[in-house]
Amino acid sequence: MLSISGNAEVPLLINAHSAFEEALAHITPARLSRRSFVVAGALAGILATSKPVAARDALASLQQAITPEAFGALGDGVTPDDDAFKKLLDSIGDGRSATVLLPQCYRLDSEIEVRNRSIKFIGRSSQGSQWTGFRLGKRGAIALHKCNGTSIEDVGFRADPDFLPEHDMLSLFDSSQSSFTRTGFDGSKAEGVRYFRATGSSNLTRFIDLTARGASGEYGFFLGGPMPPDSKTGANIADFSVFSIGARGNCDAIVFDGSSGSVRFTNGAMNFGRRALWAKSTGFLYFSACGWENHTGDYTLQFDRAKTVSLTGCYINGGMQIREDCNDFRVNSCAINSSSYHGCEVAGMQISISDNIIRRNSTKERSTHSGIKLLDSCRNVSVANNLITKEWVFNRIKKENILRNALQRYAIDTDAPAAQGNIITGNVLTEFTEAPIGGAIPTGPHIFGNRVT
Repeated sequence: MLSISGNAEVPLLINAHSAFEEALAHITPARLSRRSFVVAGALAGILATSKPVAARDALASLQQAITPEAFGALGDGVTPDDDAFKKLLDSIGDGRSATVLLPQCYRLDSEIEVRNRSIKFIGRSSQGSQWTGFRLGKRGAIALHKCNGTSIEDVGFRADPDFLPEHDMLSLFDSSQSSFTRTGFDGSKAEGVRYFRATGSSNLTRFIDLTARGASGEYGFFLGGPMPPDSKTGANIADFSVFSIGARGNCDAIVFDGSSGSVRFTNGAMNFGRRALWAKSTGFLYFSACGWENHTGDYTLQFDRAKTVSLTGCYINGGMQIREDCNDFRVNSCAINSSSYHGCEVAGMQISISDNIIRRNSTKERSTHSGIKLLDSCRNVSVANNLITKEWVFNRIKKENILRNALQRYAIDTDAPAAQGNIITGNVLTEFTEAPIGGAIPTGPHIFGNRVT
């Protein structure tokens, strides 16, 4: 944990390159001149590579780099630096690109709009000694309009307690090919915080090593139309790789709306207040090795009018809901805790739910919910080779496994007619209260090969 200007602690978000750190160590941090910072950055670029060509490229890039201190910013995290950033952006010029180095922490009390400029923000952090980026007070935020190719690297965004939740901490409008590397959002000290919004044709957005905590607005991340529920355009092709996203209150961690699509999530985790993910009118979503914890609201994952979705090797605490306008789903090799809802509630078509472990862990003694629930609108749904059981935990005092909480009503419950092409086969079913398979048609040629223990 780190402290900024003696205020509340924030997490260490990033580790910057050692060459960059060594170059900055010889410059007084309180006030940096533009010339001295560029020299230090150029030296870091030369030290960071042994290849002459790469060194020359890094030097050429850093010769164009600027720092907010050159325009009057104090970077103490307390004094507003809004005017300095506005002057900095004016100096770049319309349609131009620039590298902005952020060696300190800058307070913004108003929304800073960046229009038609390609900006690369580079922060710094050293093993437990400093965190750099933006502290957002009152109406502080950064909005990027038509800023294709913008990147933010080693930068943190933190909302102060007086932050007014009128907008997102960071937003993209028609800004494609943006990347965020080792970026952090902290909204834990304020109320109504939203982290990020990408709308319009903000395509090819990439997050690598993302940390976000404390959102309590309508959502943490939003990709899609202008604002829910009036979405018309979408943000397409996004990649979340190695991430941790937290939300609280009645906040959805991530919302897809409009025509957003082609999104990949790999190696990440979410803690949330309502839903971890709400996907509406979207498609081509891929989840691999992701986890969702601490569910207290609706279904953990909710899909409306979504298509071509794959979940592989994920942990889902709180169940998932696939609505009737969804199709082409694959839920494979996941661990799902049904909590106060069905493990999987399915109402779509062309859906495969296979090789999953689905467990009941509600605090109620008896539940009306089941491991898998197929509604009457299901068509061509395959439920195969799943283990559907009650959760067992190891009691260290008794040194034995014990059943935890309530049973499921049915392991599998189906209201869908046999003529609609649904198949239930090869499942292992246990720890239910009424019957292993229940509903309108509990037996028939489409239900076979299941084992009850």
